[in-house]
Amino acid sequence: MASVEEYCTAVERACHEFQNSATQAHAEHVLLLFRRSPGIIPACRHILEHSGSVEARFHAACALREALLREWASLTADERNGLRTYLLQYVLVHAAEVQLQVVRSILEGTLAVMLKRGWMETSAEGRAAFFQELDASAKTVGSPAAQIVSLQVMEAVVSEFSLVTASALGLSWEFHENCRNQLEEQFLRQIFEHAVHSAQQAASQVRTAAPGSEAAAGAASSATAAMKLMAAVLAWDFKATNSSFVSATAAITAAMSGRKGLPDTTQVKPGAHWADILLTAATTDWVITLMPALQGPAAASQLATAARQLVVAFCCLAGDVFPKPTVTSAVAAAGGAANAACAAPVAVTHVVQMLRLVLPWCMPAQQVLKQALAGDEGQLVDACRALAALCAGHKVGVLEAASSAVAGQQQGSIFTALESLTCSFLAAGGVSAASSTEPWLPDCTEMLLECWSGLLAPQCGYAMTAVPPPAQAVECATRTAAAVVEAALKDAAAGAHEDADDDEDSGAGAVHQEEWMARVAVLLRAHPVASFNQLADLIGSKQQALAAAAAARQDPSELLEQLYWLVRMAAHALADSGIGEIPLPPEAVLLAVGDSSLTAPGAVTSPEQQQASAASASAGAAAVERLSRSLLELTAVCLQQAAAAVVSSRLMEGSTWAAARWADTYLFPEEEEPLPEALEAAFGDQSGLNILDMLVHVAQRCLVAFPGEIELHRQVVMAESDVTSYSTWWFCS
Repeated sequence: MASVEEYCTAVERACHEFQNSATQAHAEHVLLLFRRSPGIIPACRHILEHSGSVEARFHAACALREALLREWASLTADERNGLRTYLLQYVLVHAAEVQLQVVRSILEGTLAVMLKRGWMETSAEGRAAFFQELDASAKTVGSPAAQIVSLQVMEAVVSEFSLVTASALGLSWEFHENCRNQLEEQFLRQIFEHAVHSAQQAASQVRTAAPGSEAAAGAASSATAAMKLMAAVLAWDFKATNSSFVSATAAITAAMSGRKGLPDTTQVKPGAHWADILLTAATTDWVITLMPALQGPAAASQLATAARQLVVAFCCLAGDVFPKPTVTSAVAAAGGAANAACAAPVAVTHVVQMLRLVLPWCMPAQQVLKQALAGDEGQLVDACRALAALCAGHKVGVLEAASSAVAGQQQGSIFTALESLTCSFLAAGGVSAASSTEPWLPDCTEMLLECWSGLLAPQCGYAMTAVPPPAQAVECATRTAAAVVEAALKDAAAGAHEDADDDEDSGAGAVHQEEWMARVAVLLRAHPVASFNQLADLIGSKQQALAAAAAARQDPSELLEQLYWLVRMAAHALADSGIGEIPLPPEAVLLAVGDSSLTAPGAVTSPEQQQASAASASAGAAAVERLSRSLLELTAVCLQQAAAAVVSSRLMEGSTWAAARWADTYLFPEEEEPLPEALEAAFGDQSGLNILDMLVHVAQRCLVAFPGEIELHRQVVMAESDVTSYSTWWFCS
């Protein structure tokens, strides 16, 4: 066996030769042999201590980690403890050496792996001794850099013990899960408290130190390390809430839907026993005080980035960490979103603090977007992540109450912020990746649409009746919906001149399009009278323009793509997918047409209220009927002789799909769930028979007029099967 000096010489020579393309292959072979050699831990220590090559130390650190796991069983307890002490001393003593940053990171991870590998064999006192030794060693070294490294070691431990980020140790899943559970029960809260204390001290030093001084730089590094540790704890897969399963499911869903670039905002549910430390003012007030100094040019600093990541993590808090609302009899009788907020004051206070921090990152929207497009998008992306987390984790009543509080402090509400951001992103090309100059623009647009989906979904009040969204949310959503439709039509027209991408219409691309339209549909349903009539107007005007283009023998490509988008969007707005359940009109649509089953008895009492409610229901039903007939008229366009020359198979495919989705909900309702009277009058009896007849003729026409269009024929056959079966039922009943 070679001596440690010979190993050192060989590794240094290989690192030097690796930089030369002629000798690179041989050098790589030497380095791999070194890392796989048995009994090389002493050689690794010798290289770490004596080599003047940073590259050699890097390979020694990697080899030490691999050898430690490979030879763990043959090491005695004293050898393991001695190696642990050596690694602790090494990373702390060399903490200030910038050139060894990567080497330290590897060794910090090695320390975490050592702790975990021997976890089940170590007593509770022995486990605590690791953290005590880490703290004592950092204090003995006494440098600010050593304190930073001690925080980084703890962060490595948290990451290693988390199921989501654990290393492959060749052990069972049960082992990893037991380690996770025991660290959470015994040490995780103490680690977080230590991180909070360190962050508070460092933040205070950042505010008082002279800008640009060495003291300010050291304090900023300490604060960054402490906040990263806090964020790592908040990203923990808490066992009580199955957060690891939620996180894994979210990642798989995102990958399957093609949304790989969408930042993760998984809800963090640590449980009620964490409330006293996570929701206390002392845990976050110092962040609020620090954040104004991290705006402008300082927003791109590591400290600012770490602070924003921590704020996003706090925004992800949800579940039982917030005390359950105390519902009084008066609140239960009144219902409503505002009363829900009154019953959850702790959640409102938390959201107020988060909005104070987040809204300045993204407002005014156009100005911030301009800066982001110039090359510094981090702050704006983090703002979108934070807003998405808040909207996912809290009811709209809580968000409304928090918005009212911050609006009184000269800051806009979350509704106006979302409107301004969404419209600005759409104008900049955020509809799709094809129309965007930056990859993060469509990702952020999707996050904002998810925010709207959470805000506008009808929620159940304490009287078990549907509660409509706040009036301000509806107003902002209506204007946003109009902007989305305008931008999407512009994008559809531009796409008509691009080469077709099969991936967009199948597999993950198709799923992504459906999800995107489902989010837009929620926006359109916020105020159906305005949005549905807008869609109907657009379908009518584009249909007239298509007829004019046919008469003038002009290129109809843009109009066909726009109509394809409009008819699919109309179907999404009018009907949910119904997959796996009985197709029913969306609750927002039922509320708009005045379905009495969703409103509380006695909610409308005075004659004026009854008259206004009746007028609103009549207008809503008229808008639903008008958009439905526009969708059906576009589906029947292939029956018109004048339009036959320009109608594409793609348009008929979209129209047939849209008509089938609409018919499942409105034309073929389940006996147990009949349509409201206004819709039954519009689509029942003879009107329904006429629609059935039209759909049959359209199906026959598509099969004859578009030979060889397999996807269209498949869609037609599926739709005609439903139409035929329901036609038989209709005539027999």
